[in-house]
Amino acid sequence: MIEDLQAEFPEISRLQVRRPRVSSEQFVWAFVSAVGAGFIASGITDIVQDVLWPLLLPSTQPHPEWLTPFVITRAVELVAMAAVGLRGGGIATLVLCVGYELALIIAQLPGLMAICERVGPHPDPSFGIQCEPVSFAAATWPTWLGLAVGALASRRLLPPPTAGTNTLLRAAGAFTLTASFTTFGILQMTVLSGLAGDFRSDPPPPVAVSYQVSISTVSLFVELAAGLVAGALLRRAPPAAVLLFALLVFHGIDFGLTMIRSNVEHGVPHPPELAYLQSQTVLAPAAAVLGIAVGRLLARRNRVLARM
Repeated sequence: MIEDLQAEFPEISRLQVRRPRVSSEQFVWAFVSAVGAGFIASGITDIVQDVLWPLLLPSTQPHPEWLTPFVITRAVELVAMAAVGLRGGGIATLVLCVGYELALIIAQLPGLMAICERVGPHPDPSFGIQCEPVSFAAATWPTWLGLAVGALASRRLLPPPTAGTNTLLRAAGAFTLTASFTTFGILQMTVLSGLAGDFRSDPPPPVAVSYQVSISTVSLFVELAAGLVAGALLRRAPPAAVLLFALLVFHGIDFGLTMIRSNVEHGVPHPPELAYLQSQTVLAPAAAVLGIAVGRLLARRNRVLARM
């Protein structure tokens, strides 16, 4: 396929892709930038896959079951995080990246235990959850492999770091850390409370719907706050970088819009609460983008922040 493309478009063979360059930072800021690099890389990968996936792996052709868009996006995210972390902050930052992923895995354990108590210690493999501690630990190997590949390939992927600040990566990392940890905590609270299972019942009990509405509203404010933080860090970034970041944040709302449009076209009756919950895939990124715009504007007008 590649040879056919080159024959059809000979300009492709003359294109030169420059390696992205990162700046050397204090190891904590380098960690934030590394998380941001994972967000940027995974977002771009998602957009590329939306276009190329049906062409490279059409549904009519067989391919390994494990090869999914999520697997590729996650692998790119981990490789980018480790590579930027090691090049920008050294071994200390790479250790923080490993600790960050380990903390996310450990944080899943309470929710996992709650689910396993309901489905039993040996659920159907198709359920997709490992309840045995050894199996759960073994299933995390792709995370460590992705980080290892990124660390080993960092010198090939990235040129030597320069002095300066990774403005876009910092903003993306701060946004990810602010939004992800809070959202992750909210999801764990939902699972532990038992309302997640209740919400899947048909029809869901009123208390579960009320709880979900409250949590979703809190999530909107979290996304707005994360956007404000990112916007403040982007106060000196060029408009193109801000637009790229906003696009990556806003990417993926097509699923929510499609679902809402389908319900409207087919006349699916929904109470206001459920309609509000379905709209979260649109409202949440919209709140984040609004926060980015407002945060950047306020930071540029604030004399203290503008000089920092």
